[in-house]
Amino acid sequence: MNQTNGKPVIAIDIDDTLIPLVTHLVEYYNKFHNGSLRYEDISTYSFSRHMGISEEVAIKIVGDFVDTDYFRCSQPFNGSQESIHHFSQEHYLIGVTSRQESLRKFTYMQMGHFFPEINEIDFSLNHYADFGKRETKSEICKRKNVEWIAEDSPDYALQCANEGIRVFLIDHPWNKEADHELITRLPTESFWDDLLEEVYKEV
Repeated sequence: MNQTNGKPVIAIDIDDTLIPLVTHLVEYYNKFHNGSLRYEDISTYSFSRHMGISEEVAIKIVGDFVDTDYFRCSQPFNGSQESIHHFSQEHYLIGVTSRQESLRKFTYMQMGHFFPEINEIDFSLNHYADFGKRETKSEICKRKNVEWIAEDSPDYALQCANEGIRVFLIDHPWNKEADHELITRLPTESFWDDLLEEVYKEV
């Protein structure tokens, strides 16, 4: 039997789509590293550029950050839990994330707590770290016949769109350049409510 039970498959990114990350990283960095970053100035996911430090040091800071309550106690975006519950009634839900292996157990626990309707979680390749032989998000989506993906990364969004997969992009400062006929940009503050409307207005 098909494990999706015939339901259409959709994919949902985790960090900065379901749960905020950058806003908390900025807060953490400013407090513990005497920084003066602002969320609205983060124009790329290359944090070293905004911090004015080497990539190695930036990776160490992010690694320290994910072990703190700034990351581990982050709450979902407004409307995300309700929307995921709604989508789960008629869709098979895949969580997709490029988080590091050390966060695998935590990710399952976090998603199980906030989004128990997500059927499975796939860990994809990460542009900024060597995670071995993982698939890209676009490869995962193609292999699993994903109808659309909710995403925040401009790179992953464009990769999926270029493979013919529709993308709903949550509007953040670091993805302003992402543009493709299959990418629909929705405001951060109302993303999950707007996403429901966008998906079901076409049904």
